[in-house]
Amino acid sequence: QELRPDGDAEIAGISSYDNMIVPPCPDCYPDHIVNSKNKDYNASFLKPDVVFFGDSVPQHRVRRCKAAVEASDGLLCIGSSLAVYSAFRFVRMAAEKGIPIAVLNVGQTRAEAEGLNGITKIEAPAGPVL
Repeated sequence: QELRPDGDAEIAGISSYDNMIVPPCPDCYPDHIVNSKNKDYNASFLKPDVVFFGDSVPQHRVRRCKAAVEASDGLLCIGSSLAVYSAFRFVRMAAEKGIPIAVLNVGQTRAEAEGLNGITKIEAPAGPVL
């Protein structure tokens, strides 16, 4: 079995996934029963409540995060390069509002590369530090 960076697996010896049953979303199809005899390919597939790389962050979540930053006394960013805008925007917002920012990460972050002011950097791996 080979695990890819996106979490997908390639399983040796399996050439077809035609018999794989993808569970439907329980919110969209609460009465739907999945078994090998009842495959409903029109059902919405189950997706975890996370944002995958390349997906857009839902606007209601962005608004919640912005409100949390505005109400905060400080922002702590742990284990992120802040390379993607979805995370970086909150650090930039905090910097613009003069909210103190601490970053715990190994390697340069986008906040440092773009010269944001008021950042305290702890250059260390998150696991041992925490």
